Amino acid sequence: MNAKVRDVMTTRVDMIGHGAAFDEIAARLSELRISALPVIDDQYTVTGIVYDTDLLDAEAVELAWEAIQANGGPAAAHPRRPYHSLTAGDLGAHPPITIAPDEPAEHAVRLMHNCRVKLLLVMDPTGRLVGTVGPVNLLAAGNRIHSS
Repeated sequence: MNAKVRDVMTTRVDMIGHGAAFDEIAARLSELRISALPVIDDQYTVTGIVYDTDLLDAEAVELAWEAIQANGGPAAAHPRRPYHSLTAGDLGAHPPITIAPDEPAEHAVRLMHNCRVKLLLVMDPTGRLVGTVGPVNLLAAGNRIHSS
């Protein structure tokens, strides 16, 4: 029998509240040595995912604005929101791509590839987050995915 998502998923899921500040998100990602965190609202409902690249993108936009402004460009007249004031809710705008624990692990591989995401949220039939699946899970379980 082929491996199921439940066989390869990570069951310890770290999450972050939608109001968490930029610096808190960066610190959590660094502390946990991960590249993404599910974002939850006040009712613990998953509303999105914030990736490490979202933080880097926000910093890059800020640097571009500063360069344009320093050169007297038109951006100087437009209001902007400094990246350090952004929250997980602002940055975690990616809709979560989900998969059920009983799906074949091969489906997770295809889903990640087709949707171009680095993290799948594993949801039970009631919509509760029960795990995550990322490239490391799938690569480490490669032999189990293809065994019969």
